Amino acid sequence: MKGQYFTDSLLQNQDITVYPNPITNGRCTVKSESEIEFIDVFDSGGNRVFRSYSTEINFTNYASGIYQLGIKTKTGIMYKKVLNY
Repeated sequence: MKGQYFTDSLLQNQDITVYPNPITNGRCTVKSESEIEFIDVFDSGGNRVFRSYSTEINFTNYASGIYQLGIKTKTGIMYKKVLNY
């Protein structure tokens, strides 16, 4: 799935917020001014751990560490790092 991102525009000026960050309760929320199609979650090795079609992401079954979110909207994709405690 990594290859599909090379055809998408990287978003730079779009307002996308991830909170709370760091994640202390096992869940985070993603807000965007554009409709979110899906969110891919990658581990520190760059492997996709899971895909969410919800803006609420549940990390309770995943190890503590740094994850990268690939947030796909109709206008492109933005990457955000999150810390899961």
